[in-house]
Amino acid sequence: MRISQNVTCSKIKYQHLNMNHKTISKFKVYFVIFLSLGSFFGLAVCDRMPETRGVGEDEIRIGYIPDLTGPSARGCRGHLWGITNYLKEVNARGGIHGRKIKLFIQDGEYNPSIGMSAFKKLVLKEKVFAMIANMGSASVKAQLPLIEQYGIPLIAPAVQSWWISHPPKKYIFSTMLSQGYCARVLIDYVVNDLGDRKPRMGILFVDTELGHASLQEIREQAGMYGFSISAEVGCIPDAIGLSGEIAKLKAADVDYVMLCSITTGAVYACKEAAKLDWKPQFLFPGVVTDEAIFDLGRDAIFYGKPPIGASEYFPASSDFPAKETLLRWLKDDAEKKTISLYDIHGFTYADILVEGLKRSGRDLSVEGFIKALEGIRNWDNGAQAPLTFGPDNRQGVTKVVVLRGVQEGKNSIGRWEIIRPWTEARKD
Repeated sequence: MRISQNVTCSKIKYQHLNMNHKTISKFKVYFVIFLSLGSFFGLAVCDRMPETRGVGEDEIRIGYIPDLTGPSARGCRGHLWGITNYLKEVNARGGIHGRKIKLFIQDGEYNPSIGMSAFKKLVLKEKVFAMIANMGSASVKAQLPLIEQYGIPLIAPAVQSWWISHPPKKYIFSTMLSQGYCARVLIDYVVNDLGDRKPRMGILFVDTELGHASLQEIREQAGMYGFSISAEVGCIPDAIGLSGEIAKLKAADVDYVMLCSITTGAVYACKEAAKLDWKPQFLFPGVVTDEAIFDLGRDAIFYGKPPIGASEYFPASSDFPAKETLLRWLKDDAEKKTISLYDIHGFTYADILVEGLKRSGRDLSVEGFIKALEGIRNWDNGAQAPLTFGPDNRQGVTKVVVLRGVQEGKNSIGRWEIIRPWTEARKD
């Protein structure tokens, strides 16, 4: 405004004072120089003042809220291993558009209130640009208002509940399927492949938000086929034995047990069933398919019928494109012996984060990052079916593999074999 006023005044002086041509020309030269210098210093100041939270000249700050001391600690250690190894390689190659990724970690302890405090600390103190793989359905559900309030992109939340991406939420991009969705596929398999049209099915579910969300989907899928769940038995997340729960399911005379829990829940369930000389068909959806069950459960897993599972990831024992990278990291880690499903999770979480940052370009902003992620189509991360996002799609994957447990020799540990490749749950 002041420059415009000066220009007007100079014209008035020229008209009334009758300045000579040489004086006016010199004034114009000085005025152009003044404008040029003003623009230069203005741009320089703007360049020194980053407008996007968590984005500096040479770093991008990313937050992570795992469960490092609660019931999901074992899985989160795998997540952390995959994420940190991936980001370490990216940073060693120079980062993304000249910026290194700096990871800030706050333990959420699988506790919603602690997770809320961790979220606020990462945003308000550490000034993170985005978050990755925050753990726990109940914890992330509690964080949803803060995600919206602060405009924090959450990439690949470690959540297996249907509501995480239905309806789509602006700042959330999910690379997992719900445990209930995986259970839907297993119900399809029982009815259509095993030919049991009216199965007597019991559900052993973890009595948390995750378990109840899974129950909703299981009931819907059973209803689609015209049968009801015969028994629903809850358990606590950190249970160290399931004798009472398994006794209830046996008393209900069910032929199938769908286990919606975490890895250790599957192991305890099979051990208790073996003690009772009970041999139902165990069905393991989602994260329960971690092949650690075969080591932790040993003969109990195969005491009856081989378990059947469904997962949106290749099993760790199979051949998949990302495995070469994971094995290379394993070779460099003297303390780690094998690759787990959770390690694969971590790899894929970091992969989609990095891909979104690459596509965003050097001029990184939250809106630009979201738009870049929405443009991902049929992205192959080497461990899942291809991922696709969009303005109205925050569920990156929609397909799972169906698995059967295989024990090669009585004393072998066991592993998963794929018996049905990438498939989707059936709908009405």
